[in-house]
Amino acid sequence: MDLPEWNYNGIQPASEEKEINNSTAITSLPQVLKENGYRTIHCGKAHFGARTTPGADPINMGFDVNIAGGANGAPGSYLGTKNFGEGFRFVVQGLEKYYGQDIFITEALTREAITEMEKSVKMDKPFYLYMSHCAVHTPYDDDKRFSQKYRGRYDEQLKTGLNENEAKYAALVEGMDKSLGDILDYLQKNPEVAQNTILLFMSDNGGQGLNNVRQGVANRDQNYPARGGKGSAFMGGVHEPMMVYWPGVTKPNTECGQRVIIEDFYPTILDMAGVKKYTTHQVIDGVSFADVLKSPEKTKD
Repeated sequence: MDLPEWNYNGIQPASEEKEINNSTAITSLPQVLKENGYRTIHCGKAHFGARTTPGADPINMGFDVNIAGGANGAPGSYLGTKNFGEGFRFVVQGLEKYYGQDIFITEALTREAITEMEKSVKMDKPFYLYMSHCAVHTPYDDDKRFSQKYRGRYDEQLKTGLNENEAKYAALVEGMDKSLGDILDYLQKNPEVAQNTILLFMSDNGGQGLNNVRQGVANRDQNYPARGGKGSAFMGGVHEPMMVYWPGVTKPNTECGQRVIIEDFYPTILDMAGVKKYTTHQVIDGVSFADVLKSPEKTKD
């Protein structure tokens, strides 16, 4: 197959002297934060640039620390007993200390992320942690910590018990939920860090892809009642869960109806960090929504 003329080599650091074909040169968000005193940590899936290009390595994209990030868009395996995909095309590198252990990659990434946050605090450095989970991407390996409770569980939408695929998918979701809980627990145990740390949680796509929706039953969608999932332009494919915890600004049990898009995160995070003066190689398409979080009655077009 002849590849179409699209940017299949991904994003690349604008500092590269040699222009890389079929790619987009950018000044990354972590690069700007790094230049303004932040210790920048990447953890998990990167998938920024193609293999053999500089953008494949998060260190080249402005991160001080890279935990398991590379060109692959999914893990070869979630299982430490399989060395997270050793022998597969999408082997996860950088977690060799867990190879052979009975540990799920979600847990391994969480432990490493907390370790790096602790290092940042000891260094008295503000940190930016990009916690980019492999979950809930395929392959649906069995997270035995949680999967058993979902096997055969009655599903109101399907009017039947969950099959093996659905049980494993549910366990992937719960494992990621536990990870967020563990990070919040770390912050809670360190209140001086918690009161100065903002958390933004968001999915990158809707529910399961169109080819494996709800046990193969048509019009039974992971994001029901929204239609469709990952790969779809229907609401189920583009409408994501999102939460923001900003000490002293956001209030518990509140909602904000402002529509946002992932491009808005770039200027918003810099706004939250107090970074006012910066230049980027690319045009920034996003708009900061920090002011809307402070005053939810304000809305933008």
